[in-house]
Amino acid sequence: MLEKKLEKTVGKFIDMMTRRPAVETVRKDFHSQDKLATLLILLKNTINLVYKEGIDIDKNFMSQLDKSEWQKHIDILEKAVYTGQFDKAVLEILDLDSSRKYLFAYARRELDWVAVSILSASYVSANILMRSVFELLVGIATRQTGYMSMRIHAIPFLSVKQKKKIGKLWNELNEWAHPYGKWVKECCPIFVSYKPMYHSKLCKQSVEKFEKIVGMLIVIALNKFEISKNKFRDKMKEWKVDSLNLGIFYDG
Repeated sequence: MLEKKLEKTVGKFIDMMTRRPAVETVRKDFHSQDKLATLLILLKNTINLVYKEGIDIDKNFMSQLDKSEWQKHIDILEKAVYTGQFDKAVLEILDLDSSRKYLFAYARRELDWVAVSILSASYVSANILMRSVFELLVGIATRQTGYMSMRIHAIPFLSVKQKKKIGKLWNELNEWAHPYGKWVKECCPIFVSYKPMYHSKLCKQSVEKFEKIVGMLIVIALNKFEISKNKFRDKMKEWKVDSLNLGIFYDG
């Protein structure tokens, strides 16, 4: 009996916080909902393609190793192959040399929740999550540490134009990490004090950022994991998403 009451209470809360605002978003802004659905299809298929055909080693990182480091890696791995023993040193080298494409699983999971947040009118949450995914994607693209501007500059396969666009996107997303900035300036206190509800301007801005994040992910996926752009364009047609405006993808 208590479980039924609890289930009903939780169900009402979830309904109020997600389903109702999502239905309102679809009714009032079908275009945004349709674009989100298309981007999620593109996201899913791109990551699946990387898992299936993307390279497993980080060529850029390995090319920066000097001869002694190369030999050290080879010696440790050869010993592991002959002995069948994979100790801590072996696992560390496998991680260092890995392209780390497994990290895309985290990106996909969180971007799914970004879409849910946008649909359910949780725009602040969507922007904060996108900022975190942005950092994750940069971490996949380069091993460079330090300021974000340094890390973006160190991504070897980006054009100057792409780096500028990505840097601009980072600045936009980074502003949402500080509650007394964008939260208060962009989200009316009266609006956020009510139950979640659709907001045309905030929804449009969030969808635009989501599209840029997906475009950034595609650029990293194709270049870091050596997937043919021509093949990818053909795949986009198969997925029926070739009409999307992924500006950063075409700037390379």
